[in-house]
Amino acid sequence: MKKFCQLQRLKTQHGLDGALQEETVIRSGATFEMNKATYEQILKFCRRSTPELRANHELPHPRDAKVMFDSAKEIRSLDCGRGKKVTPKEPNNMIKYVGDDGEARYAQVVDIIELMGHRWGGAVIIKVNSATQVSHLQRLSAVFAKLNVVQVQLDRAEYINPSQVVGPLVHRKLAQGGFGSARLSYLIRPLGLLSEVAWPIDNDDMQIDP
Repeated sequence: MKKFCQLQRLKTQHGLDGALQEETVIRSGATFEMNKATYEQILKFCRRSTPELRANHELPHPRDAKVMFDSAKEIRSLDCGRGKKVTPKEPNNMIKYVGDDGEARYAQVVDIIELMGHRWGGAVIIKVNSATQVSHLQRLSAVFAKLNVVQVQLDRAEYINPSQVVGPLVHRKLAQGGFGSARLSYLIRPLGLLSEVAWPIDNDDMQIDP
């Protein structure tokens, strides 16, 4: 009972702190509770930047402890600067980001989440399905090079920080088996590259929202 009361006190205090924050920062989205597996994955990711972060169930907590709650808020869109936004839904859900190794990578946004906690919280993280480039025969590779497009297929799920996002990418979903890929794949246009031929053509849907 003592542990339960402490947990309720922490959540109540967070509610008061959060209400003050909402006056200056308003985010849209519903609050939800994470399942155990998701919670542990996100906690592990967050501990990379905040090693002292404690799990919700690690009771009793020291008074000055930073605690991550198992509740979070869904974010529908995120401004990534330069007038561009990313979302978990089309058409702004395919992105370029910088990996932990400093290399440029591509991914599809699955969820954008605002985390909650005691003496810690408000952090926003992005769940993505990372993308790997599809290999082609030399002739097809030459055509893609002229168009400055890349074919990718989705790989493993991971979490990234908003600061890693470069921006959304124009893309087109391909049918399974498209251009020799056995899995569902996408054509994407890497940022900053222009094609050597006219693109997009009439009725092309490779667009992103501002």
